[in-house]
Amino acid sequence: MKRDKPKKDHVAAPAGMSGSFQGQLANSWYTEGGLPGVQEPTAPVIRSRVKIDDTFKKREAHNIQLIADLTKWTNWAHAAGGDKAVEIHRSRGKMLPRERINMVIDAGTEFMEINTLAAWERYNNEVPGGGIVSGIGVIHGRECMLIANDATVKGGTPFPEVTKKYARAQAIAEQCHLPCIYLVDDDGTPSAGTMAMGGALFKNQAVMSSMRIPQVACVLGKCAAGNAYIPALCDESVIVKGAGSVVLPTSGQKTETPSPDSGSGMIHTSKTGVVDHL
Repeated sequence: MKRDKPKKDHVAAPAGMSGSFQGQLANSWYTEGGLPGVQEPTAPVIRSRVKIDDTFKKREAHNIQLIADLTKWTNWAHAAGGDKAVEIHRSRGKMLPRERINMVIDAGTEFMEINTLAAWERYNNEVPGGGIVSGIGVIHGRECMLIANDATVKGGTPFPEVTKKYARAQAIAEQCHLPCIYLVDDDGTPSAGTMAMGGALFKNQAVMSSMRIPQVACVLGKCAAGNAYIPALCDESVIVKGAGSVVLPTSGQKTETPSPDSGSGMIHTSKTGVVDHL
C-alpha cells in the first residue's frame, strides 16, 4: 500500500482557523483537494497494487459466479408464481406485491427487501420467496416495515417460511420502532407446520400495539382464517371494495368471490366494524 505524502506548501487553513493549523495539517493524513476552488483538507488517496496471479484469477472467477447465482435466484423470487399465475392475478385488476410496495413508498426512494430467497431449494423451488415480500421502505419520510402477501404463489397459501418471514419482519419493526404496513392478499389455508406459529404473530401485533408502534392493514384480496386477525389487530385498516374479504371459514371451507355472506368490505365497514375504511 502507498500513501500520497501531504502537500505541505498547498494546505490552506479552514476559515476561522489560525495559521498554525497549517502546520498541524502538514503532519497529518490530510492532503489538499475537494471541490474546485475550495481549499479544505480531505482524506488522503490510498493506492493499492494487486498481484494478478493464478490465485487472484481463481478467487475472482469464484466471486463472479456467486454474483451470477445471486442474480439468478433473486430473479426467481421476483418472478412470483410464474407467468400463468401472474396473468390470472393481473386479469383481476391486481398488482404484484412489489408493485404495490413501490406505489406506497416515497417517490425516489428504494425498498430494502429482506429474506428474498426464503424457500430456496425447497418445495421443488415452487414457492419463491416463501410466498410473501417483506422489507423496509420510506413512507412520508419515515422508515416503515412492509409485509405483502404474494397471491400468485400457491394462491397465497401460508407455508412455514411465511410465518418465519412475518416473525422476522415484526422483530425488526419492534426493535427499531418501525410502523408496520400489512398488504394482505391470502386465502389463509395453512400448510403443515404453520398453525403453531400463527398465534405468535398475532401476539407480536399486540406487543407492538402496547409499545404504540403504528400498524396499518390493507386488505387487497382474500383475508381468511388466521390472516383475518391481522386487520382486526391493526390501528387502521382499509379494504378494497369488490375484491377484499375478511372471513373465518369453517374447517375445509374455501372463500371465493366476496359477498355480504363472505365478509365483504361493505359488511365490515358498515356493520361489524372490523375494517375502518372502504
